[in-house]
Amino acid sequence: MLGLVVLVPAVPRLQTAALAEGPNSYADVREYLFTGIKRKTELCCATASDENVRYVQIYKSNTQGFCGMIKMTGSSSQSSLAYSRLKQLWDQDSHAKECRDAFTFTFVREPLDHFISGASEIAFRFHRNQQQTKWKHERCTMPPLSCYTWAAPSLNVTQRARAFIEDFAWGKLNSPCCTETREVELHVIPQTAVVMDALDGRMGTPVPQIDVIGRLESIQEGWSHVAAAVRGLPAQYKDDERFHPGSDAESGNEFRTAIEALLQDDSAISSETRDAFCHQLRYDYACFGYVPDRVCAHASPGALEARCPLHATGGTYVPVEGYSSWYSNEKETAHAGDVGLRTAVIPIADYNGFDFELVALTLTLTLTLTLTLSLDLALTLSTLTLVILTLATLTLTLTLTR
Repeated sequence: MLGLVVLVPAVPRLQTAALAEGPNSYADVREYLFTGIKRKTELCCATASDENVRYVQIYKSNTQGFCGMIKMTGSSSQSSLAYSRLKQLWDQDSHAKECRDAFTFTFVREPLDHFISGASEIAFRFHRNQQQTKWKHERCTMPPLSCYTWAAPSLNVTQRARAFIEDFAWGKLNSPCCTETREVELHVIPQTAVVMDALDGRMGTPVPQIDVIGRLESIQEGWSHVAAAVRGLPAQYKDDERFHPGSDAESGNEFRTAIEALLQDDSAISSETRDAFCHQLRYDYACFGYVPDRVCAHASPGALEARCPLHATGGTYVPVEGYSSWYSNEKETAHAGDVGLRTAVIPIADYNGFDFELVALTLTLTLTLTLTLSLDLALTLSTLTLVILTLATLTLTLTLTR
């Protein structure tokens, strides 16, 4: 059997479909290193005292709060903008003139907290939007798609939370297998994926560098650096707004409670799922300085090994040397065919300053079918030719006989 083998780096392979057969370890799993789709909202931008400022939106890292703050330019006493108005502004911002040549910042949070918050929001929307969201998830859960399992109608809340963790761990979310739910599933995509999308030009407006990456755990300290750099922004961050009462830490959301309990340590999930789950978060730990805790404190050391693709220089963050040209050269190959791809990991020591794996993508669409069709066609033509020659011979014979 002939097969076409294409070698591409694993980093941009977010478009790869779920494995045809279950992976054996975290090294075989499909990864979420990039968002993989065009987002409806990417940047929030404004002009403060003749200086442009933009915020790179990372879902579930207080996007509404920061977008509201930069829209309050010049008045720290102004109340936050209504959510509906913010959404209107977001939809316009990525290509707005305020987004060009702007001071750029974003905020991140502890990776497990980010995942729990995102998972809770997805589950909340699943239960709340019966007609808009739930049927889409259920359709992608059931045959013939069977993209993931967490949205199966028969599951109770604990089973659903466990299935969600497993689906995320084994690379089944945000997949081309279920295009209708990819946008909402960005709520759990690792934060590094969004940052690298911005820095490598995959947003509506180029973001050559990020000037401040703050932490939600020390939000006032991080905001003070932003406010000091951009005159006209409020000096203090106003944190009295509650944006997600149905899914936040104070909501009493049953799904959130269940998923928090499952991730508290490694006693409730298998060691294979634990390592695969924490492997998906490893770049957030490596890039943003968080120490793995709870379930990830028990992960195998190899599952958390990573060299951050970000480089801090002169107080700003840019991709490591060689990253952009490498991705540009490979992205065309990375987009080739989402369905039926199998992955086999080939580790390499280094690649122009970082050590992402190379993945050998063996296309299950082999040349066998093509060859079979070609042979069948050739045989058919040969048979047809023989029939025509036979008929011609008979005709000639009859003619001569007469």
